[in-house]
Amino acid sequence: MRFPPLDVVETWPKPNYIDPDRRGHASLIVQCILVFLATVIVSIRLYARVAITKARVGIDDVIIIISLIFAIGLSGSVILAIRQYGWDVHIWDLPPKDTITSRKISWVAMLLYTTTVCLTKASILIFYQRIIVSKPFQHYWEILIPAAAGTCIDESIHLITTATLNLLLDIVVFLIPLRSLIALKIRATQKIHLISLFSAGLIVISAAAVRLAYTIIVTLHTYDVPWYGYITWLWASVEVHVSIICACVPSCRAFFVAWSKTFSKGGSNIATSPSGAIKSYKNDIEGEADSVRLTGAEEEDKQHRTRTNAATRPADAATGTTASKPGAISTTRRKVMERGASGADTLETN
Repeated sequence: MRFPPLDVVETWPKPNYIDPDRRGHASLIVQCILVFLATVIVSIRLYARVAITKARVGIDDVIIIISLIFAIGLSGSVILAIRQYGWDVHIWDLPPKDTITSRKISWVAMLLYTTTVCLTKASILIFYQRIIVSKPFQHYWEILIPAAAGTCIDESIHLITTATLNLLLDIVVFLIPLRSLIALKIRATQKIHLISLFSAGLIVISAAAVRLAYTIIVTLHTYDVPWYGYITWLWASVEVHVSIICACVPSCRAFFVAWSKTFSKGGSNIATSPSGAIKSYKNDIEGEADSVRLTGAEEEDKQHRTRTNAATRPADAATGTTASKPGAISTTRRKVMERGASGADTLETN
């Protein structure tokens, strides 16, 4: 959600906190029906697996149960937000006191949605693996034995598709924070440091690309699998291990900075032990974070003052008034606060 600019806020009608326009009860009804149907179907699935086919509960069954729990949590969050925190009204009719809680529920709902979607897909894939593997299962490693009987799926489609999707996912994960990092209002050295830190993901992307190329060679263009598979699994190992390293590097910075302070000759007394160094690093990093936030806030305030002065300069020349002081509150936020106060007064009067 973006904070609306002043020109957009000025086009909004007067807030109505008493009897605002609402979306209706359609979403509430649909949420309840879907929760009921999903619960019934999952129960039937488990009953069929255990009581009818006499089979054991599989991993895919367990995962789908967990996914259902998160899905019910998602629907519950949506219903709560609609009933209590204005998810069915216009933004100008949303009471200011409800905005924070509404955003908190939105954050939780996104986590629940992502989790249940991933778990559901995992359950489906595990089910696929159960029904399309080699029959009998040991035929997968006995396929080169002429006398071995059985059937196996064409694994080339599976391997190439998996490698391609994994490469695309690596690229997406790399690009997600890039725009935000570039837009940060921080010093150039800090920005370069952060970008270089996240750019380690390029190694993962490169490894995934090489692995995809050799996967195509191994599955479609040669029968000499051991020779070319050597390269494939080499880059597969590079990909997974470097991915783990990249995921841990941001958190490891505290360790390396703390120990560098411990062994530095000019360090203060607090840095004479690892625990002291960590405390020192914590103070430094908190100061750096405050500096980054302050720099960004000052830059935003400076840009706002520039726009405000440019807009009010013609009016000042005509009326003889002076521009707002640098410490004045943001015009946009003041406008929104005034609208909120006006709506609150209306609510109290009624």
